[in-house]
Amino acid sequence: MRARINSIVFLIVCMAFCFNVKVSALEDISKVQVDYDKSAGISVTIRDQHYGPIVVSGQTKVFGASFVNQTGETKTCDFRYAAFKDQKLVQLYDGTGEVTLENGKMHDIKVPCYINLPEGDYQFFPVVKFDNDEKWYLTKKLSTVEKNGYWKLHVYENYPAPSSEYMNFPDANGKGDSEFSVYHAYQNEKFRVQMKLVNKESKPLSGKIKIMWERNLAKFWRGMVYDATDVKTEWSICASELAHIGTAQAENGGIPISIEANGKLDIMIEDCFLREYYDYGERWAPYLAAYFLPEGKEDVADNWLPVNDNSDFCFDSDMNLLTDQWDHALNFLAFNTFEGNATGTENLELSKVGLVFNKADGTVLLNNVPESSFVRVVDINGRLLQTTRVETGNSFRFTLNPGCGLNIVSLYNYDGKLVKSFKVIR
Repeated sequence: MRARINSIVFLIVCMAFCFNVKVSALEDISKVQVDYDKSAGISVTIRDQHYGPIVVSGQTKVFGASFVNQTGETKTCDFRYAAFKDQKLVQLYDGTGEVTLENGKMHDIKVPCYINLPEGDYQFFPVVKFDNDEKWYLTKKLSTVEKNGYWKLHVYENYPAPSSEYMNFPDANGKGDSEFSVYHAYQNEKFRVQMKLVNKESKPLSGKIKIMWERNLAKFWRGMVYDATDVKTEWSICASELAHIGTAQAENGGIPISIEANGKLDIMIEDCFLREYYDYGERWAPYLAAYFLPEGKEDVADNWLPVNDNSDFCFDSDMNLLTDQWDHALNFLAFNTFEGNATGTENLELSKVGLVFNKADGTVLLNNVPESSFVRVVDINGRLLQTTRVETGNSFRFTLNPGCGLNIVSLYNYDGKLVKSFKVIR
């Protein structure tokens, strides 16, 4: 099941398109024509809200969606994210530039949008303008959008919590290599979480930070059909219960931090772990998410604020989009635990680990590999070809494509430490 979910993620990533254009981040609304009645002929299939529900005025927020061109023909068009209030356009954000969408194909779009809206509730969703057409068309009718709460987000004027330029799992190795991977660990297996926190206030920001592992379909919903009554497998537990940042130790999971005025802070949260295992069923993987408790606030659940994503660094001083590196502006990690503690790899006998390569058909067999270890295959340029956990038995088999050149096959211990590497040429 988990392999199937990861395959879905990989499929969407493969079909994603990138943008390299530099266009105005904020459009002059008075000159924008919107056809509120005619459909764009594009089906929005996923509300990509895994960056969380927090939108703060004066910060950059990543929005996204996956969709299918159902117009019956290939279309050249411009995609943007837009904000609507009271069923009227109030802001048109930066876009992907001119792109070509093949009919019937799924595409993925995520765009950082600088938010300068007054506090209040808005609908954020994509609009499209086709080649040789002056009008913008909605990918969903406003009446439909109003009925689906996941398109509706609240903009905060003041939000007393830092935002995050990135969040990663530095010991990933065979356990995941990008935003699109699901990181994983065994129960009670320690891991680290690295973040760069941003304080945009003109005064220092102090408080506590903690890492929560949670499955909350309303807050971090990705794909499939959202059902507000489907809460039987939701949970929220602390992963930083006994963690620390340097010498600052956690108290009830919260670790003291302080960020200077208009400053940034790199932190490494050490010794995180999870005591529990949950089967998340047929949905997308749950998340590790960071929360912040402002100094002076009582340590109760309602006072902890989700750390927002931050991709301000993608814009210049004139708010022109500069880079596509916004994809690293994460404030979450897709994460799951394996049931039971990892065993069997601590006494790994390196001399017994072997690799057999069949040049005729390209089959590679890695044998005498302990269960719960990880295998990672990269090409000569370091591009990841595949990564997998050894589920059962003591071997791992895969096939190299003809003419793929030099490949490096690496075996990692259950805790992400490199054990042994092999070079294979085909």
